[in-house]
Amino acid sequence: MDWIEGGSLIANPPWDDDSQTGAYGAGSHATAEKGRLWLEAAIAEKVGHVAEIHEQHRRREERREAGYGLWGKK
Repeated sequence: MDWIEGGSLIANPPWDDDSQTGAYGAGSHATAEKGRLWLEAAIAEKVGHVAEIHEQHRRREERREAGYGLWGKK
């Protein structure tokens, strides 16, 4: 996981900073099916982010238990 420039988890300013309505593109081209596909992809991406956070936590706890860092068992 990369918490710095270019990683998956980066700050995203509010959409209304980019457009008056907060929307992008031509709404007349939208369909319920396209919206469903977009939403499913967005949810899958967020689930992946949460999994990355859990994995990072697991690894950090593993290192703590091994005595690395300021937790100093070694």
